[in-house]
Amino acid sequence: EFIWCQKFAWCRANVVLKKIAHLVHDLHPELIFLNVGTHFKHVVGKYRSDRIKLQRADAYRNDVLGFIAWLKQQKLLFRTVWVETPCQHFPDGIFTPEGQSSLTMGCVPLDWQAFTTASWKNRIANRIMDDAGVEIVRIFNMSYLLWEDHPFFLKHHKTGAWIKDCTHFCDGGIFNRHVVSIL
Repeated sequence: EFIWCQKFAWCRANVVLKKIAHLVHDLHPELIFLNVGTHFKHVVGKYRSDRIKLQRADAYRNDVLGFIAWLKQQKLLFRTVWVETPCQHFPDGIFTPEGQSSLTMGCVPLDWQAFTTASWKNRIANRIMDDAGVEIVRIFNMSYLLWEDHPFFLKHHKTGAWIKDCTHFCDGGIFNRHVVSIL
């Protein structure tokens, strides 16, 4: 079962973590595959300012550390497998409202200068997961070159408006087939 969780504090407040605990208790899975990075938007402000980038990194680090603490408390850490956050193919490799609105024909291929910016969440989470002894499924590098595997125009699940989606990958597309074969 897939459970959407935007950020750890939101998950805790909206009982998503309790749902994970109940699923684990009811289903007794051998492994739990998790990621909380894809839609992380904890800090509001100008995306490009250094201060906002540092606040965002600190907020994400705190959320991942909180998630690890919760997994330890629930005695689920040994079953957990962390799945890296895949690449978003917006200009500069990260979602920004300006970058999203600038897209007209589709998602963009990224040059290697954008690699560090695009992978910031994985650099934080992977270090924490390694320190906690959690296995990591490393999918970011593979996703970096698959800029044409996004649905691009997608109907928003709440508003019904068409959005330019360079975050999610196509069902049955190359990226999802690779991830399934790795898992």
